[in-house]
Amino acid sequence: MTSIGANAILFKDKIERSKELDTARRTVSEQQALLDVSAQTTKQHRQQLDTVNEQQKDFFESVQHLHTQINTLQQAQSEMTSVEEQIQQHLEQSRTAMATNLQELNGTREMVKAQRENLERAQKVIQNQQKKLEASQIKIKTHLQALAQSQAIIKNQQLALEESQSLIKNQQRALAKTLEQSGQLTDSTRQVLNQLMQKFGTDDRFSLIESKNTVRLSMPLDTLFRPKEAALDISAILWLQPLAEILISHPDVDVQVIGHTDNRPMRRALSNQYPTNWELSSARASRIVSELIKYGVPPKQLTASGKAAYVPVQLGQTIEAWKANRRIEIVIR
Repeated sequence: MTSIGANAILFKDKIERSKELDTARRTVSEQQALLDVSAQTTKQHRQQLDTVNEQQKDFFESVQHLHTQINTLQQAQSEMTSVEEQIQQHLEQSRTAMATNLQELNGTREMVKAQRENLERAQKVIQNQQKKLEASQIKIKTHLQALAQSQAIIKNQQLALEESQSLIKNQQRALAKTLEQSGQLTDSTRQVLNQLMQKFGTDDRFSLIESKNTVRLSMPLDTLFRPKEAALDISAILWLQPLAEILISHPDVDVQVIGHTDNRPMRRALSNQYPTNWELSSARASRIVSELIKYGVPPKQLTASGKAAYVPVQLGQTIEAWKANRRIEIVIR
């Protein structure tokens, strides 16, 4: 009994153990199945994790690209802001310029309006002046007709006057001839003498001599010509121009310009052009005549001649005598 019971107990234990083992196996199988499911799930999770990692990587790249785009947009926005500021500044300047131009335009309009009004007034004035001019032209035409008649009368009077002047001139010539024969100066010659006295009489270098019917003005050579030359000195105008003015105011007098030299031989510098004192004295007299003509004296009043050294005013071979004999004489009759 005891061994059967023991076997039964053992058998029962085995059965219990077998059941437990089956249960354990089922449990293990279930756990294995769970592990397989878990492994499958883990694999899926890993795949999902890899997918998530890829998505996260793509997301990070997208975020980085987005940051780059944001930076680019911010930079573009900054540039746009700067451009907007510049545009705004240009707009302000344009507004200011337009306002100035508008003011100028308004001023120009006012100016044009005023000028138009002035022009209208000027046109009215011109119209009135044209009417007055037409009336004046009629008066002028009438005056011209009267003037033509007057000119005809004046012409006749001029002819009569010319005849009277010719008669007076003949009488003056006769009177001058009578005065010349009597050795007296004519009125013109006397007036010339008085004027020459006023201009040259106070200067000791010049001498004025009244002789019968002539007046003789002696002018030292150094007041007119350059030393040892036949060319006029620049200071000659001081004496020749007033002399010309006196002669111009008396067209009825005759003027003879006479050149004089000293008795020394010609210098080599002048001998080629003026072989003797005759040529030199005549050339200097002609130069004075040309200058008087330039100042307005009629050529028909003038005569030029040279006396060389043959009419001295002082004898001797001294510097004083040579200087006194070198002269220009103006003989007026």
